[in-house]
Amino acid sequence: MATISEESGSFPPVTQVETTTQILGGDPPYSYPNAQLKELVDRDAYLKAQIEAITGAGSINTLALDVEQVAHGFSPKDPVYHNGANWVKSNAASFSTAVAIGIVTTVPSSDTFTISVGRCVGLSGLVGGSTYFIQNGGGIGTTPGTIYAPVFQATSATTGWFVGNFKTLDADLAAIAALTPSDNDFLQRKSGAWVSRTPAQITQDIAGYRLLNIRTLTTGVAASYVPTVVPRAAYLEITGGGGGGGGCSHNGTVGQLAMGASGGPANTIGYWLTNMNQTFTYTIGAGGIGGVGNADGTVGGNTTFVGSVLGTLTAEGGANGQGSANSATGVVSTPTPPTPPTDGNVFNYSGGRGGIGRWLNGSFISYPVTTPGYYGGGQSTGTSGNGSNALCYGGGGSGALQTLIASVTRTGGSGGPGVIVIYEYA
Repeated sequence: MATISEESGSFPPVTQVETTTQILGGDPPYSYPNAQLKELVDRDAYLKAQIEAITGAGSINTLALDVEQVAHGFSPKDPVYHNGANWVKSNAASFSTAVAIGIVTTVPSSDTFTISVGRCVGLSGLVGGSTYFIQNGGGIGTTPGTIYAPVFQATSATTGWFVGNFKTLDADLAAIAALTPSDNDFLQRKSGAWVSRTPAQITQDIAGYRLLNIRTLTTGVAASYVPTVVPRAAYLEITGGGGGGGGCSHNGTVGQLAMGASGGPANTIGYWLTNMNQTFTYTIGAGGIGGVGNADGTVGGNTTFVGSVLGTLTAEGGANGQGSANSATGVVSTPTPPTPPTDGNVFNYSGGRGGIGRWLNGSFISYPVTTPGYYGGGQSTGTSGNGSNALCYGGGGSGALQTLIASVTRTGGSGGPGVIVIYEYA
């Protein structure tokens, strides 16, 4: 705010010449008036008094600058600063731009504007008594932007004071300043926020974790997971449903056989979760169904774990096994393996393909043995018959097989269901 003080300076005193009337009967009529040099008040006080006499006492509080800048793009209430070449909007998106040396009060044209400091008048849309902050992208608002930068204090809907902002306060520092700790408390960053913590809480945090409970979730669609008690952390192992094995059919032709490929094992991810103060839901992926006849099996279902803060963790289901009819020579496999997982922060286990079956001129080259998953697997069909169902969570079902000369239809084995194992820690 621009002010004029009444402190004495080094300037000489202000003086003026005053005249007196001629002495009655004493001075000749043609004589000059008597003159004297009169010393006035201190120079600064004199100037202040003279200006206030013209503008009104107390009104010397606004400093304004009229600026010409082509296509400036400013609006009233925009805080601005100079970058060495042009005037630009203050911007709370970064430290380098969250500064202001004035605020735009009038915009006569697209090429002219007025910058004011101190008391500002003629504005609109303000709330008296509110503090305004530089916003991301420019302008002012009553909530801070990314960088905490207070710049204006409103006194009414149309007036206020530009308070200046040459140094900004980081949002973290603003959050810390708002805390009300007790004696002996510690400052700690927890779950993305600054908090005040007691010595006992700090001791617990730096101590080792203690296993409270193990939860195994094997069924549920958009079901709620509620911990036995609210733990400090949890370790999750999430597995999708295994793929179903392919079926086969044989029409009794001599010298031919039929085989279905095994289903693939599901993906598994490991995740360490430390923010337990949120709501959770989960869905367990179903195991794929074995194909009937020469039909393919079905893909295993995805298993998901969703937190209101965490987001979604997904373990894809296993690939399906290909079915086939009888032939002299053939190959069966899994059409598409699951996408390798990336959601785990401890590990990501890719289920991959199921086993591939091959035969040539009615003789086996390889059986379609199921590929082991995270929880095992390795099922196979060694003799003519239906495929074997998976014996573990997320495992693939084996393919069907028919080597005997007979008109028959076989069914592939079903994949194992998905699972979520949760280790809750205090």
